[in-house]
Amino acid sequence: MHSIAAIREKKSSATCVDCVTHALLKRYRPAALEGTRELCFTGTAPGIPYVTRADAGSDLRNLLTSTLIDVFRSDELKMATAALFMGGIDILSADAYQMIVEIEKDSVAQRYPVLA
Repeated sequence: MHSIAAIREKKSSATCVDCVTHALLKRYRPAALEGTRELCFTGTAPGIPYVTRADAGSDLRNLLTSTLIDVFRSDELKMATAALFMGGIDILSADAYQMIVEIEKDSVAQRYPVLA
């Protein structure tokens, strides 16, 4: 939110906002986007990952994963997950996120490595 406010206040020229955050603001807090416009888009990438402790054992990891799957399958929670633009869950390997690393490398190569 601070980066979007900096745009509105003309303290910054551009910022990067993920599409879910932007959509949530557009739906629930449209005033937060007043004075801004979408400039361009990156390619699609996996959504933000759910993470746990590095030392979490397989029992805990399996419990967390199955619980998240159950949440997205739950009829009682469909309205809540839909309101948050969360349509489901995919179990991805770490390799699926490599494209995000490549986007970062491309940004650095274009001399845009530090964002305020």
